[in-house]
Amino acid sequence: MKILFAIKTLKNSKGGSERVLSDICSNLVNRHHEITILSFDEQSGSCLYELDSKVKTTWLGVGNVGQKSSLIETCKRIAAMREFLKQEKPDTVIAFSHSMFVPMSFSMVGTGIPLISSEHIVPQYYSDKRIEYSLLILAGLMSKR
Repeated sequence: MKILFAIKTLKNSKGGSERVLSDICSNLVNRHHEITILSFDEQSGSCLYELDSKVKTTWLGVGNVGQKSSLIETCKRIAAMREFLKQEKPDTVIAFSHSMFVPMSFSMVGTGIPLISSEHIVPQYYSDKRIEYSLLILAGLMSKR
């Protein structure tokens, strides 16, 4: 199976999501799946967690992964991901965290590719973030189509 994993960054954050993604990808590629990781990271630098050498990586280099995205930056990311999806044609996409799930769901509209969200945060995180929560709900509804 051709699986695309997507995460905001693998080079600028050493958290649990990044570790879990790295472990899953390295294990799945050794079970004969074709695994690619997509992130917004710049080309320079290296992953903070070790990846199996058979895992493909694509660093889009769109925007500053260390800062909150502007609307223009988000639109550029969505366009870049949509173009990548057309070329890569994965069987499924697994987006880690809302920072990737939301823009990925917009980039996948009409593709017919299944999208899975892997969220690693408690629901209370959104208690004072109504816009982010609304976008997450909208993204979830869009990914079911």
